[in-house]
Amino acid sequence: MDEVKLVYKGKALPFFGRLQENQTWVPIRPLLESLGHRLVWDGSNRIVYIDSQPVVAVKPLANRIICLDAGHGGPDPGAVGPSGLKEKDVTLDVVLKLKQLLQNDGAQVILTRDSDRVGEPDSRVAELSRRVKLANSQGAHIFVSVHCNSATNREARGTEIYFHHATARSLAQALEPPLQKPGLPWRGIKQGNFLVIRKAQMPAVLVELAFISNPIEERLLADNAWRQRWAQALRDGIINYFQS
Repeated sequence: MDEVKLVYKGKALPFFGRLQENQTWVPIRPLLESLGHRLVWDGSNRIVYIDSQPVVAVKPLANRIICLDAGHGGPDPGAVGPSGLKEKDVTLDVVLKLKQLLQNDGAQVILTRDSDRVGEPDSRVAELSRRVKLANSQGAHIFVSVHCNSATNREARGTEIYFHHATARSLAQALEPPLQKPGLPWRGIKQGNFLVIRKAQMPAVLVELAFISNPIEERLLADNAWRQRWAQALRDGIINYFQS
């Protein structure tokens, strides 16, 4: 018997056929498996089924550790809108939605809070320090703090992103295009001195989704579909960052 080299789409396969008595014999199992199929033998009916093997997709955030911070919480409501909507409730809901999206993409997600309870209810500074220490101790690759903006001028509107360290600018830039898609006025990327992004040992940003002090944007912040839209935008921006 003589070996016969097998070539598929210009590439040699890692096994050979055989030429025997003027007939070419090809090992069907390794051939089909190399083409993404598998053989299933039905012995009772003497049938060989050829099925496609499922393609296992690599999740885009596999092996990434992401810390999400829902701004405020516990005794600290954050800003309160004209109708009484509390910032702490909006940020928690958006973060929980975002967590699910990121986990679906393979990420390990750390939350600084997953309810209205906080670790240091008696001191706002101690609570903020606890949050950033959690991210640092867990080796998070990025830190994203979610907030609602507020101003004495109720006409103020829009979305903006803050970073502190220069190493976080690229994270803010990756988040910018998806966060512009919902269509609110874009207020830009700014450098800020917030404790949680200042003391983070990884790229960290603070995102102001919209102005809870603006009656129009307060209604959007109260809307479940808009919260999901913001969560999706943040997810898309995080994907952009890790794929850039």
